[in-house]
Amino acid sequence: MPHLTRSIGVRGLTATLFNMTVGGGIFAMPSLVAQMVGTSAVYAYLACAIAMLCIVLAFAVAGSRVPSAGGAAVYAEAAFGPLVGFLTGILGWLSDTLAVAAVMAGLAAAIGALVPPLGGVVARTALVAAILGTFAWINVRGVRHGTRVAEVMTIAKLLPLLVLVGAAAFAGGGGMWRIGPLPDIGTIGRASLVLIFAFSGPESVMALGGEVLRPTRTIPMALVAALALVTSLYISVQLAAAVGLGQALAATPNATLAIAAGNLLGPKGQFLLAIGTVVSMTGFASVAVMTTPRLVYAIACRGLLPPWLARVHPVRRTPAAAIIAHTTISFLLSSSGTFAALAVLASVSVVAVYLMACVSALQLQRRGITVSAATSSTATPERPPMHVPAPVLGAGAVFCIVLLAQATRFELLMIAALLAAATVWYLIHLALGRISPAAEMAY
Repeated sequence: MPHLTRSIGVRGLTATLFNMTVGGGIFAMPSLVAQMVGTSAVYAYLACAIAMLCIVLAFAVAGSRVPSAGGAAVYAEAAFGPLVGFLTGILGWLSDTLAVAAVMAGLAAAIGALVPPLGGVVARTALVAAILGTFAWINVRGVRHGTRVAEVMTIAKLLPLLVLVGAAAFAGGGGMWRIGPLPDIGTIGRASLVLIFAFSGPESVMALGGEVLRPTRTIPMALVAALALVTSLYISVQLAAAVGLGQALAATPNATLAIAAGNLLGPKGQFLLAIGTVVSMTGFASVAVMTTPRLVYAIACRGLLPPWLARVHPVRRTPAAAIIAHTTISFLLSSSGTFAALAVLASVSVVAVYLMACVSALQLQRRGITVSAATSSTATPERPPMHVPAPVLGAGAVFCIVLLAQATRFELLMIAALLAAATVWYLIHLALGRISPAAEMAY
């Protein structure tokens, strides 16, 4: 059976990470953070970025040691065995699928607001189908096409935000960069718990590990670069929104940045940021269609999903069947609206995946576990796996545990029920002898 091909470099992976992280949330987050910490929002962003750095470094360590398709799922499998890897993969798939469905529903609503004839149910459903279908076609053609789209979408979503930041800097002068006093630790902590989800994305993009060139070099560089870019952008946008809205920022939860741009640049500025919202959500969808199917593919290769989901296109060398299946499920969820009750579980699932990435990185590094990568696309020698001090990785795990402690009993019970059902599924397949040897996970 043909394997995936490695063709994603530092620039492409950084753009993909940035695109997956900077979704529609950035357009609503400034108001929410202002409600919690007022003019001292920068401290919350920095605290969250530091915590996220520990988590990102865990992905970098694990990704440099296990450069295979599947992300945190294959890291957990290499560290703790196939059952833990499978359960981690299920959590990651659930979170990603619900997130894509929610973003596509929001995207359809945003486009409907800009173009009223597209606001009807039939038109919105057709629009979502067209967008997801286009991205599925692009990614079936090849991962290079998908990363090029990610690079273009990164520039497209950045431009409106940079215009807003520039206008605010001009209007506010040096005052734009003034921040309030340092809040108490409890206030920063609560705000960080909200912000952590605006920084999510690496857990999905690392599913591309089996298609990354020189992974021990590319993965750490791209992860750290993307986090630095995202943090800088988030802080700049928060400060720009404060200039554009002043004391009204906390009381403007809807169309926050568009209204701020309208105050600074007039109606044209407001329209530009409204377009930016659509572009940002579209960029998120484009990356999600590229990344999550690799997780489905990795699980199918283990024999835990129908074998046709593990098929690779004989010419394009992409997991075409997994791409089509995942896109179809995302479309059905976004159209039906039945995912709304489970959307909150996506957040809990993300944190659980982060926790598994941190403890897997600790285990892989402690035991010196590495999985060799097929590098048919390059003859450049690989670097040794990345090493990070254990306390840093441990800090990421502790932060995840603190986050999970904020979940309600119902949310935790739902996740526990899902994991119990997945465990039964795994044991049935194990008893029937359908699970492939672990060695087949190294692509």
